Amino acid sequence: HSGESDFLLTYAHDAVSLIHQLDPYPMLQLGREWAIPVCRPDSSGQPLYPIDNRGKPIPWLSYGSHSFFAHALAQMLSEHPLPLEPVYENGMSVNLKAMVLAGGGVAWLPLSLVHEELSSGALVRAGSDDWEIKLAIRLYRQPVLRTPQAEQLWQRIQQCETAHAACWRHTMQKR
Repeated sequence: HSGESDFLLTYAHDAVSLIHQLDPYPMLQLGREWAIPVCRPDSSGQPLYPIDNRGKPIPWLSYGSHSFFAHALAQMLSEHPLPLEPVYENGMSVNLKAMVLAGGGVAWLPLSLVHEELSSGALVRAGSDDWEIKLAIRLYRQPVLRTPQAEQLWQRIQQCETAHAACWRHTMQKR
């Protein structure tokens, strides 16, 4: 906004109103991410704190109220309330992950952050796919970049993104 940087790499979700302030800026969508509810498994490998079981309060490791993920999650929870009981708050996904690994409760974390722990069984999904939040990964730029190198970088990323999209379309047509 202030012109102090040329680029902003961020997650995007329609429920996060602040992202709409970036609408006037040139943007490339670089990928997708999913925030998924995870927790430690019990001794039988099932979620220690299942969110699909609507009975008792669920210990919730929250992002608080000001982070991107908090806003994205708020919309889903307003439409599909859960008996979440906040037990810990931190705006950083990596810190929430540490608390989840310690058995502190359920947190919605980026899939890329917990992929290894899900594969190893150290963490499990706390709920069905219905509880996932789909996110876009976007790169925004200033309308006028400050250096020729920044413009070259933008052009190169744009070429890579176009080639990736064409490759994806070709792959999907073969199926």
